[in-house]
Amino acid sequence: MIIEADDLTPDLYDQMAENVPGTHDGSHPAVAHVAAVKPNGNVIVVDVWESPEAFHAFAQEQIGPAAEQAGFDRIEPRIHDAGVAHRLPHETRAAPRTATASP
Repeated sequence: MIIEADDLTPDLYDQMAENVPGTHDGSHPAVAHVAAVKPNGNVIVVDVWESPEAFHAFAQEQIGPAAEQAGFDRIEPRIHDAGVAHRLPHETRAAPRTATASP
C-alpha cells in the first residue's frame, strides 16, 4: 500500500499520527509502516497490511478522523494489492527522521 497526498507535510503527518491509536505503543494493526519525506517535502507512506479490507476499515475508523482533526480534507491513496514475498528475519533500525527534505 502506497499512500501519497498533495500537501501531506511532515508536520501534518505528525499531527495526524498523534490521533491514531497504536502509533507510539506498537499496537498499530499494520504489518509494517514507513513514512518518508520526498524531495518535494511531502510525506509518502508505505504500509503492508494483512488485506486491503483491513486497511480500508482502519482508514475509515482511524485515519479519516485523525486527518479531519489535523485539518486535512481527504487522502486518496494509491493502492497496490500484493502479497508479502520476503520479510527480513530480524528487526531493522529506523533511520533518523528529518523534518525537511534535502534539495
